[in-house]
Amino acid sequence: MILPRLPKNIRLLCGGVLLVLGYLPILWHISSKNNLESASSELKQSDFEASRALEHVQMTLLLDKFSNKDNVALPDHSTFPVNSPLATILNSEKVSPRTSEQDVYTAKSKMMEVVQRVCANNANNSVRSVKAGEFAGAVIVQSRIKSSFYVDARRLGVPAGVVDTVIKNMSSRLDFRRSLKVGDSFEIMYKKNELLYCKIATKNKECAIYKFLTGKTSSYFFADGEKTSGGNGQDSSFGAPLSGKLSISDRFGVRRHPITGKCHMHTGVDFRASWGSPVYAIYDGVVTRASYYSGYGHCIDIRHPNGYASRYGHLSKYEVNRGTKVKKGQIIGRSGSSGVSTGPHVHLELAKNNVTIDPLRVKIMSTPKQTIPNMKAFRYFITRVNRTVAQ
Repeated sequence: MILPRLPKNIRLLCGGVLLVLGYLPILWHISSKNNLESASSELKQSDFEASRALEHVQMTLLLDKFSNKDNVALPDHSTFPVNSPLATILNSEKVSPRTSEQDVYTAKSKMMEVVQRVCANNANNSVRSVKAGEFAGAVIVQSRIKSSFYVDARRLGVPAGVVDTVIKNMSSRLDFRRSLKVGDSFEIMYKKNELLYCKIATKNKECAIYKFLTGKTSSYFFADGEKTSGGNGQDSSFGAPLSGKLSISDRFGVRRHPITGKCHMHTGVDFRASWGSPVYAIYDGVVTRASYYSGYGHCIDIRHPNGYASRYGHLSKYEVNRGTKVKKGQIIGRSGSSGVSTGPHVHLELAKNNVTIDPLRVKIMSTPKQTIPNMKAFRYFITRVNRTVAQ
């Protein structure tokens, strides 16, 4: 029996359908590969997106792809939770007949690397509430720095006011711009918008502050019992550039230079200091210079309110950069003997409306450390806080 010849348009339509059906297996393979690559790309964007992609994209794809085949070897996966749905996928012993064992092994190996990375990153983050005890209702956040302390703390839900309190109270001992690196750890305990405790651990040191009730008021103290500056309530006097008792080696006024032997104006005061001693800002302000400058050597200039400016010369190291906002008593550098100098010391200059004045004629005094009045009670408080955070 001879079938009648179909019209040309019908024949073209049938040919197109057959062509599409012929390419379907290739398109499916490309689509599956693209889905895997797309999911892997998403997984690298952020921990949150990675976990979502694993749960919603890869689960569906792999359950379909890894079915109906037996005994496919898997890499060790002991580093992620065995009760996770993801573990079920990676432990699957069934794969599609159309997928080779090598392809499945490769896909599972890549997935394993991603899952382990995600689980490792998530293991560094912990946000939990305190259920009972004297800190009931407080929130404890533990994590590592991935971009910056402020950004990472806010990403984990810490209120902006709490983060600001941390920075204000710890900035005298920790440079948040230069000292903190990716991978450094921090933990914060707060209640509503009130900071109760914070510890930041870098490669070289560890710094912690605690809010402790002394009398009728609460203040922040470092673990050694020293009261933090907090960026609040600084008096109107200038502080000292060095800690402890000040020792003056050269005063403001006309003098014979110890190196050149010529008489000229000495526009500052020289304080004796051992090499590397911390140098402190004498008042709040903004750093306008942190660089090598003529005979001053390594030099820092700070602009203060009301027309004042200070200069710190012959340093060995900077702890701030140009543009850094500093508080009175904050470490800005280390003493040295750079520039035209006969030995380690700190040269301090003070100017009012661009005219140098004698720093000793203004109200400048040593700023003794304020310590906790009851150290025994404070240590016991620290123990209770640390025990709560460690639970």
